[in-house]
Amino acid sequence: QMSNTIEKIRSNIVNTRVEIVGINASDRGRSCNKHQICGGIVKEGTVIRLALVSLVIDGVEEPAIEAVDVEGGCRVGFGRRHLIKHGVAYNGAICRVTEVLSKDSTSPTMRQLYTKTRVALSL
Repeated sequence: QMSNTIEKIRSNIVNTRVEIVGINASDRGRSCNKHQICGGIVKEGTVIRLALVSLVIDGVEEPAIEAVDVEGGCRVGFGRRHLIKHGVAYNGAICRVTEVLSKDSTSPTMRQLYTKTRVALSL
């Protein structure tokens, strides 16, 4: 019964967009021996796997959705906090990066909408 519920929830997220934040940060496991900032490898077309994890932030354990580069296994960022309530649906989802947006974008609209670097994913 539980697997049917999860599959129904997952079917609702197909072809949706998800934002990954913090790709320019190196804390909370977003660096490795190959990359000072793992999010720097993210570009349009990069394949990302989402996973529900627990992080300790200021001494408090909190749920999070991590974004991991499928090819290299690096943690490149996290899903926005509002996705956590749907964590079961996103856990294990495979996504493709459709846009890398930043405040430095050449598009004035993108600069206004995105004050920090974010990635738009297509599920």
